[in-house]
Amino acid sequence: MEPLSGLVSNDQRARVRVTAARLYQDACELDWPGPGQPELHRRVCFMIAAIAPDLPYERLSVLARYARWSILLDDRLDGPDPDPAALDRLQQAVAAVTQAGRTGRDPVVALLARILDQLARYDRSGAAAQQVGVELRDAVASGVAHALLAQAVFHRRQPPPTAEQYLPVAARTVNYRSFAFALLAVGSDRWAVPAPASLDRPLWHAAYAVRLSNDLRSEERDRAEQTLNILRLRTRAGTGVTPRAVRAQIDRRVRAHHHALARTIQPGHPAGPALTRSLQLSVGLYRLTDLRPATGSPT
Repeated sequence: MEPLSGLVSNDQRARVRVTAARLYQDACELDWPGPGQPELHRRVCFMIAAIAPDLPYERLSVLARYARWSILLDDRLDGPDPDPAALDRLQQAVAAVTQAGRTGRDPVVALLARILDQLARYDRSGAAAQQVGVELRDAVASGVAHALLAQAVFHRRQPPPTAEQYLPVAARTVNYRSFAFALLAVGSDRWAVPAPASLDRPLWHAAYAVRLSNDLRSEERDRAEQTLNILRLRTRAGTGVTPRAVRAQIDRRVRAHHHALARTIQPGHPAGPALTRSLQLSVGLYRLTDLRPATGSPT
């Protein structure tokens, strides 16, 4: 599993590889909607195994299913010339399942309902699992707005946003915050989950860092898919955004996340290292490669 193995310490590497291989094998046996993307799913399984290697396998399996479901969501939101009516239906369906448990006929939304039910079984307090829905609704609403704006810009119906206008919405679309609460949900009866409001600041820093890392890696793909990328925008002052400036901002956001998390979670609390690893691995992956491998690339 190169080059991702370099993101894991030597003492954990063998264990993570074994768990990742098991997660992927189980994933292959599931009836999963959408086109097969084996290399992408191998990478997702490796990342999940590395983020929380001490959690029981069954919990990592639920977390991996949610991470893989998020890819299905991205596929619905991304791509040239999105259908506004289809995006609106998707947004309404996600709201219905996260707020009232109504799934309708959409197989992707029905799959989400099953995953949310599994998360709730581990989260006795319900705080983290409920927050997954809150953050997911925000991510989908932002993803719809992001897709429609990209379409309008591509067809010259609207000017491009400034980098400062783009980033607050784009950071929401990576769905990092809901994943963080899913991570807390699967470990909640082992970890005392911090109050969701107390994690607001560190998780926003994390979402910004992941979005910027994604943009830095995926500029060519974003251009082909007619979507927005910070490297093709200008600041409010009219200057172009450079890769060097983006890398510096990623580093600032990662440091700010760690600092804010340390002020929120007591030393020794196991949720702190899990959230720290989650961000470090997410940013580290994009420094090495893309989550979505190019055709023919090694996993």
